Amino acid sequence: MISFFRLCVLCVFTASIANGQQILFQERFSNGTAENVWLAGFNGTALEPFQTSLAPDDGWVGRLLNRASGGNVAQSSAENKNFSDFTYEATIYIPVDEGIYYGIEFRGDPAGLSSGYQFLAAFNPAGTQRMRFRARTSDNPSMPISLKDWTPAQIPGGIPTESGWHTLAVKAVGPHFTFYFDGQALPGGAIFDQTFASGTVGVYLWDMSSPNEELLVDNMKVTAAGTSAADVATSSASFTLSAAYPNPVSASAGQFQIDASFSSTGPVDAVLVDALGRVVRTRSIRADAAGNTSLSFPTAGLPAGAYTVRVSSDGMVRQRAVMVLR
Repeated sequence: MISFFRLCVLCVFTASIANGQQILFQERFSNGTAENVWLAGFNGTALEPFQTSLAPDDGWVGRLLNRASGGNVAQSSAENKNFSDFTYEATIYIPVDEGIYYGIEFRGDPAGLSSGYQFLAAFNPAGTQRMRFRARTSDNPSMPISLKDWTPAQIPGGIPTESGWHTLAVKAVGPHFTFYFDGQALPGGAIFDQTFASGTVGVYLWDMSSPNEELLVDNMKVTAAGTSAADVATSSASFTLSAAYPNPVSASAGQFQIDASFSSTGPVDAVLVDALGRVVRTRSIRADAAGNTSLSFPTAGLPAGAYTVRVSSDGMVRQRAVMVLR
């Protein structure tokens, strides 16, 4: 059961985050009625009203099941919604002894439900415990790209030890994203990513080991988000990437390169990821001064196929595609 302290934080957060802001969307499933049309993704079920004693207020919540997908994953998004700058929050019942990922989706593809951002919680002690921000792209929706992880030590209040209701929220202003857990901002400030500019909102559930999980959600809300200095200050540093060259590149060519331009100093991590999401090459450097540098990746021994270079620095992530030939 959620603690009294966490419940108070949720109430204060919900009131403060919407105070003075225009409500663009809400879903409360009051009296067993959905206020919006919900679409099903991954051949699973759509979000639907469900009566349960676990409900935080009126006895009704939304329920999403992963049993029909055949892939242990379920996703549902609101139909005919398209938001760009906003704050989106949802209160989700997160068990600590089952399931893997429970969370929200935003700026999702309102038509095919095949792409969008995700903000997820994994609290099961039998697996890796973390919160994650990732992007699900239409060219490979079953292999999302991780953009930011928060470890248990970075999560305000730590990993919950009991199952209960928790509010996940994101403030999206242009390419800047700030994330909240139970009303408290996650460390690292605003994260910069330009993959998706607008889209719908929804929820997501995944458990590789079980097709018999459910996600319960209530008090979903999207409010207009104003731009403030705090939204972008932590992302003021930036960097750009060139296209990979040569591209395509043969495995026997030895290597390919990507040019990067940094506006500030700091550590830089770069990985090469295959089509299955596996990291096959890593590079770590330090940008000791603002300016240009080149990142090279050896291609010897790589199977032919499509790869993605992912470069991260100061909480920002950039990606470039490269094709390796025999």
